Amino acid sequence: MYMRKPTLKTVYLLFLLIGYQAYGQESLSLNKAWNIALKNNYTLMQQSKLVEKAREEISILQTDYYPALSGSGMFARANFDEVPTKGPST
Repeated sequence: MYMRKPTLKTVYLLFLLIGYQAYGQESLSLNKAWNIALKNNYTLMQQSKLVEKAREEISILQTDYYPALSGSGMFARANFDEVPTKGPST
């Protein structure tokens, strides 16, 4: 079998591609990876929304225990400038 010797262009391109790959990835700590996983977990987001909804329902139900205050008012105005006069009775 005949193997080609790597040419200078091939070696140069290989070193360029290795450099791009090294800069393309971000190193993650365990805590950072955990936080990303929790943030992107669909099931966890659903459960979080259900807990939030339950808390809002509890808050709504607790408002029945608060005292209720209601009021009403009425206003009437009479015009006394023109007093009706009684005409002569016959």
